[in-house]
Parts: sequence; C-alpha cells; structure tokens
Amino acid sequence: MSLLYGKSGEPVQIGPLIGKPGGDNARSVTKELAIAFFPAASHEETVSDPGEAVAREEGLLTPIPVLDKAREVTIPADPLKVYQHDDDLLLDTQITSDALDSPVIADEFSLGADNAIGGTSTTWLAQTFTTDGSGYVILGIRLMLYRTSTIGTITVAIRATDANGHPTGADLVSATIDGSVTEAIQTESSGDFYDFMFASGYALAPATKYAIVLRVSSGTVYWRYNSAGSYAGGNREHSTNSGGSWTTYASHDYLFQTIKTEMGDVEPFPAVPAVGDGLYVGRASQFDTVRLWVNRQGLGSFTIAAKYYNGSSWMALPLTGSGDQIFSYKRTGCRWLSFIRPADWAVFTVDGNALYWVKFEVTSYSSLTQMPKLGNVSIGAYA
Repeated sequence: MSLLYGKSGEPVQIGPLIGKPGGDNARSVTKELAIAFFPAASHEETVSDPGEAVAREEGLLTPIPVLDKAREVTIPADPLKVYQHDDDLLLDTQITSDALDSPVIADEFSLGADNAIGGTSTTWLAQTFTTDGSGYVILGIRLMLYRTSTIGTITVAIRATDANGHPTGADLVSATIDGSVTEAIQTESSGDFYDFMFASGYALAPATKYAIVLRVSSGTVYWRYNSAGSYAGGNREHSTNSGGSWTTYASHDYLFQTIKTEMGDVEPFPAVPAVGDGLYVGRASQFDTVRLWVNRQGLGSFTIAAKYYNGSSWMALPLTGSGDQIFSYKRTGCRWLSFIRPADWAVFTVDGNALYWVKFEVTSYSSLTQMPKLGNVSIGAYA
C-alpha cells in the first residue's frame, strides 16, 4: 500500500483557504487588521513662567495610522511524499520520489481542435515545431487522440526535418502506448491528451525545426487538429507511404505539447501487488476530487477501484460528474476522480495519520507487465 501526506506529517490542504484566517475576531478576510484612523489628540507645552501660560485650542493632530501586528496565514503545502509498503503498514516502508511537480511545457499548440485525421501502420501523421533560441532536453510529448475501434501499439517519435520542413531520417527518440488495452485510449471523438514519456531525455538544438511523428501498428488512431491553425513554428504533415514522402498542410496544426521537466514518478503499489493494496490519499477535512498524472501506462491484468472508509469497511465511492477518470492507471496523461462526499465517510488511521482517506485499491490482480508511474498527486475541495 502507499500513503500520501503533507511535508511535516500534517494533514494535506489543497485548494483555497476557507474560513476566518484571522481567527474569531476577524470579520472578514479584507478586515482582519484593526486601524486607528482617528486616535485621541493631546498637547503638552513647557513654559518658564506658569503665570504666562495662555489657554488656546489646539488643532487635531492625526498621526499616520499604525497597523496592528500582521496576522500570518499559513497555506499548507502540496502533498510531498508517498510511502510505498506491503500489506503490513509498519514494515518494509521506504520513501519514494516526490510527487509534486506539474510538467513544464516547452512548445505547444493546444487549442481550437475542430477536426481529426486517422493514422495507421502506413498512414503516418506529423506536426513540425521549432525550438527557442536556447534549446532544451525533451522528456515527453502530449497529443490529443481518440480511437473508434481496436488499435495496436501507438508510437510517437521525434525526427529531424529536411530543407523543405518535412520529417526525415530515423527516430531520434520515441515512446509507445499499448492501444490494445481497453482503457488506454478513449473512443469519444472529442479526444483527450495522452502523455508519451521517453525512457531518457533527448537534447534538442536551439532554433531548430523538428517533427513529431505518429504511427500505430494496427487499426486507426485519430489525432485532433485545428483547420485554421496559427502555430508559427510548424505545420501538419501527412504521409501515405510510411514516411517515404510527406505533404504539408500549411494552414493546419495538430494539438500537441512538448514536455521538458520530470514529474516526480511514484509507483502506486508494490512490485507484486495483491488485492487490497493501494494508494491512500487523505487529509483532515473531507474533499471532493483527486487529481494525478499517469506518466507511464500500467500494463497487465489488474483493476483499481476508488473507495472510502465508512467506519467499519471500505466502500465504493459515489461518483459524480466525469466520475472515475483514473482508468486503473492504464491511460496516460492528467487523470482525476470526482465524487459526492459520503454521509458516512469516517476517519481511518494509516501509519498514525487519522484522516479522511480515498483508497485506490487493487480489486483484482493476476499479472503486472509494466508498473504504472504517477506524478503530481493532489486533492481538491469545493467550498
């Protein structure tokens, strides 16, 4: 099982601060400081002969208002560490990588999708892009995709471009997603962003045009694009002969992002998970959503379900809105869970932390051929 908690072991607080930051004496957030605008004025004068003293009316002297001592509001930090351990919560515990950072995007065109083109084993799709003046190490690529039927392995690669701006040469670096996994790619034509993270980064030269090339081993995967694209660094490219030749569509741009920073990978369960293992996410007060990035697709025969503790046992969470978008860690990219707070949601103690927990529990397991990796695990709460 795995445990997520705050930097100093304190309950995790994510999202806006709710309540009275100044304490019970504060009427509102904007009136938490007492200001004496009209303090009482007094006058004192020393004279050599008291008999010469003349009474006279003094004007009101108003000093610069002095603020009360500032009241500090501490915003709790994002979740910092995830603890990975086996069924016995008190044994074999080790600290894994941080799970904080969102990815930093280097180059992108990610708005206004109004069409899509299907890529196959012979019809390859590409989008060219140009790096900035300093270049960077690319760690992954994010594309907006969908499918309509069964597909095979999707490969996304970076290639150089020739004098005409077309993709050329062999793959410089590549990553794959197994599209044959039912949960891997959605079927809704609106599409979704999927992350293809490379095993190691690749250094891109400054002010240089490269190509993102997409292909699939079987079936058809659709890449969403903008038919009036305005991306200045490149264009949509199309090949019907497995990259032998390319056609440029100057006014079109596929939706893409290039990723240049790591998202502290965390493994959500032990190397050989068992039913009941899972990732615990919790805090002192109740919440409504959990968000995380699946940086690497989980492969194998297993399922994950989101549960809560009702005081005696772990029960399935009542989902709302888009519900469970975690997909058992088998769909890469930004994933989330939204639910209705259960009326009987009770505090549970894990490794000494008595909190409200959501447990992403392994509910069935027979094999694990690729461990999923997660990043940026966080909690959201509505007012």
